[in-house]
Amino acid sequence: MSRFIKDMNEKGMAGLASEYRKIDMEDVPFGSHKAFVMNMAKNHVLCVDETRVVLKIGSAESGDYIHANYVLFPEFQNKFICTQGPLQTTKDDFWRMVFQERAETILMLCRPSEDGKPKCAVYWPENGDKLELSTVDVEKVGEENSDFEILFFKVQLKDEFKQSPSVSNKDPLVVKQYRWNT
Repeated sequence: MSRFIKDMNEKGMAGLASEYRKIDMEDVPFGSHKAFVMNMAKNHVLCVDETRVVLKIGSAESGDYIHANYVLFPEFQNKFICTQGPLQTTKDDFWRMVFQERAETILMLCRPSEDGKPKCAVYWPENGDKLELSTVDVEKVGEENSDFEILFFKVQLKDEFKQSPSVSNKDPLVVKQYRWNT
């Protein structure tokens, strides 16, 4: 992961944006998009069904959809998850996914607003604050600054969901969020 972050830092935002623009979503050779179409209010960009993360924690009303896909990358031992930046209406889904998948690292490649255009919601709490969501509570517990701003959060499952058979690990999760500073 540290090599990946170093490479990204060397490319800079312009380099990453250039690579992103080279991706032509019309050429995606596989995949259905039924869940994407059924959840249009939760989406900014295409999400394919075959590799999507299915949410298992939460109430029936909260649903199982999040705009997120598992990705296999040859340079990493483990698969990782790509997701769009959470919207105001999908913050709960995002943190449910982080807890469910035991995602210990979040790499944020955009700011909440860029060039005067909203990109995502501010989905994290500030120091001393707790973000109380329907399924989990998120608390900021620390921060470091370097080329990236690194925030530390504790994500804790609410008591009413700890009995769910879909929850294999009920322990609080400590998460590092890397945010681009440039």
